[in-house]
Amino acid sequence: MDGGIGGLGNFSLRGEGWDGKLSRTKGEESQKKILRLELNLKADVIFLGYPNVGKSSIVNALSNAKYRVAPYEFTTLQPQLAVMDNYVLMDLPGLIEGTYKGKGLGTKFLKHTKYSKLVVHCISLENEDVKKAYKSMRDEFKNISEFLYSLPELILFTKGDIYSTEQLEEVQSSLKKDFKDFKVISVYKQEDMKELKELLKERLSSVSDAII
Repeated sequence: MDGGIGGLGNFSLRGEGWDGKLSRTKGEESQKKILRLELNLKADVIFLGYPNVGKSSIVNALSNAKYRVAPYEFTTLQPQLAVMDNYVLMDLPGLIEGTYKGKGLGTKFLKHTKYSKLVVHCISLENEDVKKAYKSMRDEFKNISEFLYSLPELILFTKGDIYSTEQLEEVQSSLKKDFKDFKVISVYKQEDMKELKELLKERLSSVSDAII
């Protein structure tokens, strides 16, 4: 921004006699500009899905984060960042049908996704129809942003602890009929979270290699 040209004091006007010695000229106004700065967060992985599917609990378990979790919808109201072995994870507020139209918390989160490499699409096994829940949310991704829809995706079925070991095996067999690439986890099982962490690192590594 340019400052205005300064005014002249009595020393500069001394040739004008006594009147000049006691005079001055006013400086010009400087330029003004109002700027609006927008913060865009940057993360390697974004966790998306319906509200109350366990995204925050998963991000906490994968990192040293201590974000608030609760058994009701919209506990997460703002994007939350965490670090997992030098990779940045982002827990985004839950989406609902019609988010692209402004329902729920709307699409303000979208600006934070443009640097992401991988979407972890979280679906709770509490859903009566997980296939329908998956398709509905994928349609929402597409309506929100073609970029978001085109990102590599890891399908993560959460809350596996609602089933016994035997029941969970049956559920996974059933899921294989409709989904080719997915992982079922319980955030309370250390082995599940360890496997998920390694899987995420593997996926991110392959995505980075593809970009190069």
